[in-house]
Amino acid sequence: MSEPPELITPRIDFREEFIAYCEEFQAADEPFVHGQLADARRDFAGLIERWAGGAKGLDSPPDGYLGKTYWLVRSGRILASARLRTHLTERQAYEDGHVGYDVRPSERNKGYASLLLKLLLGKARDAGLAKVLVSCQKDNRASARVIEKNGGVFEREIVSRDNGRPALRYWIDL
Repeated sequence: MSEPPELITPRIDFREEFIAYCEEFQAADEPFVHGQLADARRDFAGLIERWAGGAKGLDSPPDGYLGKTYWLVRSGRILASARLRTHLTERQAYEDGHVGYDVRPSERNKGYASLLLKLLLGKARDAGLAKVLVSCQKDNRASARVIEKNGGVFEREIVSRDNGRPALRYWIDL
């Protein structure tokens, strides 16, 4: 029996695994790794430092990201990545919410998104949040089910400012 997945903060010894993770999204023609593949290849230590700085509110990038990055890992393999934002910019308060997550294409439909969101909700509670905003694209029914399974209450549909597509906003009380 394999070990259970664990939530970790990004570590330098996962460089090659993270590159493979990003390459899998690239091969699936999914841009959800947000250009991190080039950064990981060029300066992985710097990428890790930027994520750590965002968690502390230091050196935040131009988009104002303040949050902590996590990986869901099992047996040295990154199954999913996630971001927990405890302070939202105006844009994040409209569209992104407190939580964002991406499950590796080959690891989908195995319950990892539900587990990851559950673990992140615990981290959000520990960070002092009373409720979190989580959103997903309207056509991503799998993500909507994950949010609802974790207590998400539908608030409203919006139009993404990034891509013009409909998105759904949910609130989860902690």
